[in-house]
Amino acid sequence: MEIGPGRLTDTEATGEVDGARWELRFAAEQRPFEYTRPVMRPLASTRVVVAKPSLAISGFVELDGARHELDAAAGQQAHLFGRRHADRWGWFHATLPEGRWVEGLVAKVPSLPQIALHATERGAANGAVEVFRTHAELAPGRAAIGPYVVEAARDDFVGVTYHDPSGAEVFCYHTEKAILRGPALDVQDVALEYGSRERVDGWPASL
Repeated sequence: MEIGPGRLTDTEATGEVDGARWELRFAAEQRPFEYTRPVMRPLASTRVVVAKPSLAISGFVELDGARHELDAAAGQQAHLFGRRHADRWGWFHATLPEGRWVEGLVAKVPSLPQIALHATERGAANGAVEVFRTHAELAPGRAAIGPYVVEAARDDFVGVTYHDPSGAEVFCYHTEKAILRGPALDVQDVALEYGSRERVDGWPASL
């Protein structure tokens, strides 16, 4: 796939924009999985596909002349597409040693009750019916999904304004500095995201 000077393939990503340049190569072994189960797809306005749940990324990112080298850095690749973002959502991902990973998603979308899903390298941990029954709590800076709790400080988030195809604004706040706690887990530097149709007071959107 190519967009302007940017290029994304199954094994690499290259591009440049506004003083930033990147050349990255990635390798993955885990199979992709999709959060949006077949039973939900006729009603869901958004689909989330985790193409590469665990990545080893090598190459460089250059920002305003400062070059940052990567050598098998841990990462993840997912794609979100559809006609409308959720009204509200929370998502987390942690890449763990030896190819392990864990992530979760809680979302409220039109026409459906709140859904909550979590998965590991062993596969999805809750089925098509359980996604509507799994306990989940969501607030800016904190998500609790099933047995996992993920938290981060406000100052560690970056805010971005998204737009639906209709032009409606959605506000997304993302960090890579969250702490994940769960069964036999206490992990730092975890990705955590909070999104809503309403701005969070005191949390500025940078983009």
